[in-house]
Amino acid sequence: MSNYTLYIDESGVPYSNKADDINNFFCLNGIIIDDNNYQTVCKQWEAIRDIFSTESHRPAMHLEDIKARKAPFNKLKDKNIRNSFNNLYLGFLNTAPIIIISVVLDKKKHLGTYHTPSDIYHFSFWSLLDRYCNFLEGEASLGKVFIETRDNNSNKELKNAFKEYIYTTKLSLPPKIIQKHIDKNLSIYKKRDLIVGIEVADMTARVMKYHALDRNNKVKFNNNGYDYKILQNILPKIRTDPYGKNTTKGYGIVFLP
Repeated sequence: MSNYTLYIDESGVPYSNKADDINNFFCLNGIIIDDNNYQTVCKQWEAIRDIFSTESHRPAMHLEDIKARKAPFNKLKDKNIRNSFNNLYLGFLNTAPIIIISVVLDKKKHLGTYHTPSDIYHFSFWSLLDRYCNFLEGEASLGKVFIETRDNNSNKELKNAFKEYIYTTKLSLPPKIIQKHIDKNLSIYKKRDLIVGIEVADMTARVMKYHALDRNNKVKFNNNGYDYKILQNILPKIRTDPYGKNTTKGYGIVFLP
């Protein structure tokens, strides 16, 4: 029996008031990795980090810093280095033994649908955990949860929300099933901890959000851009239903009001 870990990061801001554009949608992105495969994943990922590393510093791989060419990612201005990065990154996404599950929530619709709407971050978190637990049940496996830190108060609230999920029925799965498969300790890490699974979640969250929005006719995915190349490599990694129908809807991609 394998053990797994779910690594989580987000795209978007859960509490923004910008409700008429892409900022209205919040994505919580999860990367599932078999613990037996984690060192293999790390070895592939660290080869990408090596491009930007020195003897004294290994940077956190963060999408916004890379897009902004913030040092040391300003090295990407060099065409040869940029090509090397692109080849390694796309190659990683194509071959790494990862499974992706992602929840995208329409904040405006959520707040307008429910008389007492849940905290947007926590509701997305519970929805992601439900899919993870469903996966673990199908694998007859145990799983841990690693997530990137926020501020101290948000971390405290998230730990409480995680405890609620473990011990009470928040969405569809009963505590008996959840406690059988998910470790009761939530692990929270900072960017400087260089947790590879969380970095992969960060680097793929934006594309997963746009993919979900495109499928639900909210935006049009640019089929000629670099994000589309990323999407083509991660599409086979998105979790599908366990019944042979090969659908990701509701399993690997969840779009919520």
